[in-house]
Amino acid sequence: MTGYEYLGKLSYKNVEMIFVSSNITGGKKTSTQEYINSDLQLIEELGLKPRAFSVTAYIALVSEENDYVSKSAAILAALESPGYGVLVHPIHGIVPNVICLGYGLNETTDEIGIGLLQIEFGISNVQSGAIEAELTPTALVQTNKEVMSKSSELISEKFSANTRLLGVYDSAKSKLVSLGEKFNSSVKFAVKGADDVTKAITNPTDKLSNTIAEFQSSVVSLASNPVELAASITNVFNTINATIATASSAFDVYRNFFGFGWTDDVELKFDTIANRTKNNNNRLMNDSINAIALSGAYRFASQKDYKTTDEIDADIGVLESQLKEIESRPNIDSNLLASIWDVRETANDIFARARLNASAIINIDAELTSARSLSYLYYGDDESAIDLAKLNSGNGLFLDGPTKIFTK
Repeated sequence: MTGYEYLGKLSYKNVEMIFVSSNITGGKKTSTQEYINSDLQLIEELGLKPRAFSVTAYIALVSEENDYVSKSAAILAALESPGYGVLVHPIHGIVPNVICLGYGLNETTDEIGIGLLQIEFGISNVQSGAIEAELTPTALVQTNKEVMSKSSELISEKFSANTRLLGVYDSAKSKLVSLGEKFNSSVKFAVKGADDVTKAITNPTDKLSNTIAEFQSSVVSLASNPVELAASITNVFNTINATIATASSAFDVYRNFFGFGWTDDVELKFDTIANRTKNNNNRLMNDSINAIALSGAYRFASQKDYKTTDEIDADIGVLESQLKEIESRPNIDSNLLASIWDVRETANDIFARARLNASAIINIDAELTSARSLSYLYYGDDESAIDLAKLNSGNGLFLDGPTKIFTK
């Protein structure tokens, strides 16, 4: 992994382009006072300039189904549409509160189906939109990796592989079998839950399935080798991160992974060294895996494209509930818990920014009308008609009585 989770990806207002290069400008606003007949001058600082992006990108015909004219029209419409949007930058990740200041499109008859774009993007507010390392999804990727590293370290150092103790090896092997089954069921949930199954996993041929299968086939040896076990678990989670194509699907994988083992394991009461070892192994594995799951859920929730503040609040509610559950675990490692709190803090800062671009939901009393007419009335076009229908429980395209609408 390079650390740049968006490498090769460029989009604005959910419309994708092929990234070529970019340049960032910034600096300080200043006032210069010069003196007559002197080489002296006084430069006063007036604060920071908002950062701006100059981006070069291609519009390209990559298949017969990907019509160039339609693709270019969608990109230009996004650049010309009113209001701020989210820029997904291949290096700097998600940048909210961005507006297109201008663009140029070069097309020639020598290269039909290819257009070269030069785009100028500006950020509306330095405090809410500037690229600050501690508040970007890339920073959250790093804190997420710290959770995975601490979990891996705990498994490597404290998971017991003592085959001389009665039943310890078999108990460990059984635990890993359950973990392999959980990997499979969670990934299948993401595929079934995706709006478009073909988009759920970027490589259907199938790197992720092969990685999980490799883990399952190695359980016999991994149960007695904690170092290799920790590396294998990390490899599966890294593959999940790399192959689940959408943040929403990846969030679902981790959200549904959480809770592994806590309700399935039976605490062995008879106090023997073997039973204490089995109990400790189960607790250690459960806490480590669920820490990774919660951290992953925070990571990908922060990368989702939220339409409404209600959607943000719903995900935060899920994450906070899971955080309380992991905080309540007896004897959870304090360093592991601290790394989860770091993930939460960074994610909540990103959620706060996402609110600036998300719509609130308000209630109105509508007389019988179409969702399309309501969209024209409130937003000046019919692009929100289907979203309005879905927001109101999808009861057809006609709305009547108490009705929910988006603020813009």
